[in-house]
Amino acid sequence: VPSAYPTFVGSADVTLLCTTGGAEIRYTTDGSQPTASSPLYTGPLTLTSTATVRAKAFATGMTESAVATLTVTQQAVATPVISPPSTTGFASNLDVTVTCATPGATVRYTTDGSEPSSGSTVYSGAITLTTSAVVKAQASLTGLADSAVAAASYAKVTTIYVNAVRPDDGGDGLSWATAKRTLQAAADAASDGCTVLATNGVYNAG
Repeated sequence: VPSAYPTFVGSADVTLLCTTGGAEIRYTTDGSQPTASSPLYTGPLTLTSTATVRAKAFATGMTESAVATLTVTQQAVATPVISPPSTTGFASNLDVTVTCATPGATVRYTTDGSEPSSGSTVYSGAITLTTSAVVKAQASLTGLADSAVAAASYAKVTTIYVNAVRPDDGGDGLSWATAKRTLQAAADAASDGCTVLATNGVYNAG
């Protein structure tokens, strides 16, 4: 058998042969070394996912054979593309789109940074983000291996200004009490994962 098998779609049948009469073939499909107690080969192996097949022949009164190795690779779905790419600074709602180059593939996604699974939301149109998020997407299609996971992170920026009508603001924009309340307002407006930035300046009542 060849040491590398072409990629396949659906399933692949692997046949093991030995030219020594009466020998039995033992094999594994997880890449481990076969032993005399490994599964006995009785017919073609039907593989439905990527696997490394190893086989060894045994015969009474003879030294066991060397190990034959065959890598079988299932073709994978194309990795989804998330657009726009990661960004740090959207101020209002942001629409995120996900595409996949494999026709007919189903894309599932999450927005909390967790890994997509068969129970995740199926992508059917633009994802509207209203707060900071980490979008992850994975595509699947019957007969193919699941795609790699694509990820993009988005940080929302919320701007909070000093309130001119606060009674403790003397109009010069330097009141610590006013600034402290403004920072608290910014913190209250933020969600998990947000970054609150503070900058100095003079308040202009006009």
